[in-house]
Amino acid sequence: MVKKAINWAIRRIGKRNSYLNKKAILTAKEIDQLDSKHAHWIVKDAIRK
Repeated sequence: MVKKAINWAIRRIGKRNSYLNKKAILTAKEIDQLDSKHAHWIVKDAIRK
């Protein structure tokens, strides 16, 4: 449930405007640096959508 909530938050923030979209992508890339399969899933799904 937590990974979906983080994913939804990144996606919703990224949809607000172009500035927040760039920040959401940067945040997603920071999350991707974590050594976790859940982190990789969150980033892959959020950026895809």
